[in-house]
Amino acid sequence: MKAGIDAEIIVKDKNTIMKAAANALAEIMLVMEGEAVRKCPVDTGRLRASIHLEKKSDYHWLLVDGVDYGIFVEMGTFRSKMQPFFRPALSLAKIRAKGIITKHLREVG
Repeated sequence: MKAGIDAEIIVKDKNTIMKAAANALAEIMLVMEGEAVRKCPVDTGRLRASIHLEKKSDYHWLLVDGVDYGIFVEMGTFRSKMQPFFRPALSLAKIRAKGIITKHLREVG
């Protein structure tokens, strides 16, 4: 009896796992986006409407706002208190990440 490992199977499995990881990351980022929008304070609604994801690659995403004052809302200024919306979104994503990753990897196996 010969024992061996088929390299094609390993590569296929690696690609499948990497795709599952990319899908898990995409879902985690959607959770972050949704929570940032939900937590964003509303004055005119411009900041909330500008929050969006930018996909640079399967494994590189950015959650951004499209206004020049978002950082001042998040961090506060000497005139206004902090009203965080990105940091709570990150906290929720950290909590949900393990379950999301597990779900996507189970779909592979």
